[in-house]
Amino acid sequence: MDHHLRRSKDKTLPLVYPFIFYTGKKAYTYSLDIFDLFGIHKNRARELFQQPLRLLDITHTSESTLDQHNYFKHIALTVKYVQREKELLSFVMNQLMGYFRFLETNQEEGSIEPLVVCVAQYLKREELNTLIKNIQTLKSEELLMG
Repeated sequence: MDHHLRRSKDKTLPLVYPFIFYTGKKAYTYSLDIFDLFGIHKNRARELFQQPLRLLDITHTSESTLDQHNYFKHIALTVKYVQREKELLSFVMNQLMGYFRFLETNQEEGSIEPLVVCVAQYLKREELNTLIKNIQTLKSEELLMG
């Protein structure tokens, strides 16, 4: 979006028509309506997709506000601070520790994959290797303690 607005004289966004390609070897014999994949939530999914898209300005959202959203806060904080290159690895490790504590305290299962995928593209190779080693260490400690 930002790229388009910087390059274009027109300050409105182009219309984007979403579609999915199927490239399997066999004929696709299932429903062509993506909402059928939501099962019993099909109608609710269709309603949600017809609502206006919301833009979340997390750059100006306080950390205390984000802290109120247990499941969302870690990915939101990561996106908020991903541009701070020098602090990124330290920030990610703190978020991972916080997320592991949250899961342990609430006795819930969860995945750190969205957080790691989000920041991996911004880390240098050696930082990514350090992050992976730290995650492995955290997982080992978790297994020893749990």
